[in-house]
Amino acid sequence: MLDEDLLERFCDSFVGYGNLDADVWFIGMEEGGGQTEAEITKRLQSWQDLGSESVVDIVKFGESVELEEHIRWFVKPT
Repeated sequence: MLDEDLLERFCDSFVGYGNLDADVWFIGMEEGGGQTEAEITKRLQSWQDLGSESVVDIVKFGESVELEEHIRWFVKPT
């Protein structure tokens, strides 16, 4: 079941992905998806687990919600 309080906190405070200490900001929320309640719940929980900050690291978030195809653009190739 969707945690409505968590969803409201997310909507009120989440800006996107990035680093506010960087010289240049490219902040955006573009991971797509969220087709099911379970998927949305998993993303909200991940945001909460990462500290419920206004900006979170896209790689950490993507790894926790299994968005490997999306975060491949943000990690160095091995």
